[in-house]
Amino acid sequence: MHARLADFIATAVATVRPGDDDSFFAMRAAFDALIADRSVWSSVLNAELSAILTDPNNEGGGRWLMQRLLIHACPRFTLSLATNVFELAAPQQRLEENKDFLLAPGGHVMLAFLHDQPVQVHRYALPADSDYDVFDPATALESLGTTTIPSKQRIDIDGRREAIDFDMPEDGVAVVMNAAPCVSQLWSIEARTLKPLGASIANERVSIMMTMLNELARVRHQPALEVVSQLTRHPDHNIRWCAMKCLGRLDGDAAIKHLEQLVADPHPYVRAAARTTLDKLESSKEVAHVHDAH
Repeated sequence: MHARLADFIATAVATVRPGDDDSFFAMRAAFDALIADRSVWSSVLNAELSAILTDPNNEGGGRWLMQRLLIHACPRFTLSLATNVFELAAPQQRLEENKDFLLAPGGHVMLAFLHDQPVQVHRYALPADSDYDVFDPATALESLGTTTIPSKQRIDIDGRREAIDFDMPEDGVAVVMNAAPCVSQLWSIEARTLKPLGASIANERVSIMMTMLNELARVRHQPALEVVSQLTRHPDHNIRWCAMKCLGRLDGDAAIKHLEQLVADPHPYVRAAARTTLDKLESSKEVAHVHDAH
């Protein structure tokens, strides 16, 4: 690995802290210096292409994804070299080469184009009273305008509020640094209306935990009761409610106790779901009482 690239990664590993926005953007100056050194990227590409020529299976080589080379990945950030906008893993998603959808990044991003041609970048942001963590199909992103970005100029994207859209030449190359997700959901956004079409889980670990909770619920694994109860206080609202549903399969009395606590949950979806579930339970008790009376 090129010495400057190795130094940058080592500095980023020591600097970037999960959940700390400032620590990610503290890497701006180092990122700019890295981008300015063309020898870094020619070295990276030459090494990887040579590895493919000598070993077509690329065993032990870099991690090539669809039109993207993943240079470094850790729980705090990823660094990649992208040769097509489809796989920037943050700003835009294409379907059949039509710019029909945008994908909110989910985490903060720094990127820069290495090719000589300037790029037109369209920026969008959520309204001030909206939040990517609260999916609302009526919310439309607001356009922040279009900017011409020259080669090697860094673009910062606020993963909590922004999305961008751009066209890159077929022979274009971009360096992309993605922070770990800072929101719990990724919105798919229709480019024409700028309104969301759906949301998916942003954090792979959260998805894994939800799958495990669903399995514990399916088999009614009683030894997990205490741990599942603790997860109803997890920082991610998706896990809190998934744990709540699992708890309902393991211990009805414990579930009711936690439901009563979750009606005051900070996330509106969890609050509403807890309130609705409690109301249904109360209604079922009233119906049972009526039947017993007869």
